[in-house]
Amino acid sequence: MVDISKINTNNKINLPPKTQAKAETKAPEQLSSSGNGVYPSGDLLRSMVGVQQNQSAKSKTSQNQQTQPSHISLNQSIPTKKEEEINKYLHSLPLVGKVISAFEQDKEGISAVKGLVGAMANDDVETSNIEMLLELVEERKVRPDALLYLCNQGIMSDEFESDLDLIYDAHINNKDLKEAFVPTLQSTEEGIQNRNVGDVFGVEGEDKIYIKTSENDTKQLDLSQKTYLRLFPPLERFAIYQGDAGNCYMLSTLDAINSNPETREKLLSCFHEDGETLNVSLPNSDYTFTMNKNKLPTEIKDFREQYSMGAAGFKILEHVYGQDVQQGLLKEAHEILQDQSQNAKGFFKKRMFTKQLKQFEKDLAKNPDNIIFDRTIQGQKVSWNDSIGVEWSKLDETSGRFKRAADYYRGRGGHEEWVMEKFGFKKIDKMFDLDTKNSKTAQELLFAPENKNKYIFTAFSAEGKNLGTEGLLDEDYGVYTKHSFSVKPKIDKNGNKVLHVSNPWNSTQSSVISYEKFSELFTGLIVAEK
Repeated sequence: MVDISKINTNNKINLPPKTQAKAETKAPEQLSSSGNGVYPSGDLLRSMVGVQQNQSAKSKTSQNQQTQPSHISLNQSIPTKKEEEINKYLHSLPLVGKVISAFEQDKEGISAVKGLVGAMANDDVETSNIEMLLELVEERKVRPDALLYLCNQGIMSDEFESDLDLIYDAHINNKDLKEAFVPTLQSTEEGIQNRNVGDVFGVEGEDKIYIKTSENDTKQLDLSQKTYLRLFPPLERFAIYQGDAGNCYMLSTLDAINSNPETREKLLSCFHEDGETLNVSLPNSDYTFTMNKNKLPTEIKDFREQYSMGAAGFKILEHVYGQDVQQGLLKEAHEILQDQSQNAKGFFKKRMFTKQLKQFEKDLAKNPDNIIFDRTIQGQKVSWNDSIGVEWSKLDETSGRFKRAADYYRGRGGHEEWVMEKFGFKKIDKMFDLDTKNSKTAQELLFAPENKNKYIFTAFSAEGKNLGTEGLLDEDYGVYTKHSFSVKPKIDKNGNKVLHVSNPWNSTQSSVISYEKFSELFTGLIVAEK
């Protein structure tokens, strides 16, 4: 993946102020309104940012059109005239143009750009969503990553689209954006009555905000409105963009927890505000990370390439997870060496373990972030045995890619269930054979009405033949091999049971997949009960 954070984005575009859209500019089924205003239509936004729509190219691209291989660039394929115009327009934008050019340097990026151009050429509600997003990207309201890794079967995630609507409603109707996302109410009873499950709100006279946890209950968080919005700003709170590290297993799990309104509280309850201090700890952990909350929302020191790009809250949770693993392994190794140095049988073996303990404690005192252990496939365990004690090495001798041991543990791949356990999920199951023996069970968990929001789901795709580490498995659905995705069961407007599957490279977008296609593309489904 191209690291967008390294692209020079200093040039700015001066956009004219928005004007209120007329209701007739948008088809009734696409109109979203609140108060006295309505959101801009695709045509209106197109005129705002200077897109010249080709009226002769209104019709959709034929669904029977041959999909070009991902290694062929847009300029080398046979795009329609309309797609050529869209591609040219995207390159003309000061910020988006630089991102597009950077992504066209490799196969994955070319595929991402093709998805963006194809979505804009469709002239449907997704086209309108993307046009609104283009304006926000150029105004530096949202990261450019949100425009990439779209696929032919994709749509904007429900959560991200809802935030986009709230922002435009606040903008058009001159509302306070903070109050739009975290309204101050008279009481928790009013919050239960007027807010949706998973929404946050404040209560007059109280500093800390609340979250609605069920239809009849709320929980007070240890966060103020200001700190919450710094940690999880509008739009970015539903936008995860994976960085360079191999931690898709963690980010897909975070997205699954965050997208389920009944489990979102598990993430927000990790943060504890105390004066100028912010303490962060995972539900099933003894480790606490402490920082000055005034560092938010600026880029946190060293939280760069090895972390996701976007909301500070997600970066901090990634950091805390890696630190928790590191602290646990250091403690386990120390206990093992102490036990061996005291209880080993035989003079020479006991002396060996005593010497090893002293060296370990010396390295630990010098730089604990530089000590790493190999992990077993079963979980986060220290590699050791009776004959050699504990095996550890130095990070700078093993991998120059990571700056800290915590980043090494978190960023070298892992299992979704490790993360689920740390966030307090107790009943976790991993199912294979999704198209055969486990098909009925998986569909029951995903779609039974009584199971709505009772579980979180992630899925992983195994390595395909000759596709390398993360080969493109299906371009239409944007599925890559050896990769983890969040999964959200949905019922579409026609009553069909579908799955919204999000790639942590860009969680603002979801592929819409039938269960039959899902079971064909994905190797396993991980299920955790709230």
